[in-house]
Amino acid sequence: MSELISRAAELDAADELAGLREKFVLDDAVYLDGNSLGALPAAVPGRVDDVVRRQWGSLRIRSWDESGWWTAPERIGDRIAPLVGAAAGQVVVGDSTSVNVFKALVGAVRLAGAGAGADAGADAG
Repeated sequence: MSELISRAAELDAADELAGLREKFVLDDAVYLDGNSLGALPAAVPGRVDDVVRRQWGSLRIRSWDESGWWTAPERIGDRIAPLVGAAAGQVVVGDSTSVNVFKALVGAVRLAGAGAGADAGADAG
């Protein structure tokens, strides 16, 4: 058994990805869940705090420009583009297709309802 432990320690020491462990909030357990959010990146709590307190709390509406909210879909798309074989400017990040279809349907129903109400009022007079 000690040979296995020694070999595992050697492999761990030579692993070029070993330094990435520090970028996540991890305990000393083995975590084998491939259908989850995964481990929390260590930078996320500070980033969320910045968004909530400074960008939303202090800058408020100015964050659309000053924090880059307005250009986020394109900027993030440019970073994702190489993963799907696309060039910069060819990918935009948005809601899921299901969310976008839902928003379109809600908008259509509201427009239809507003139109029906306006027509009904015009006919009544």
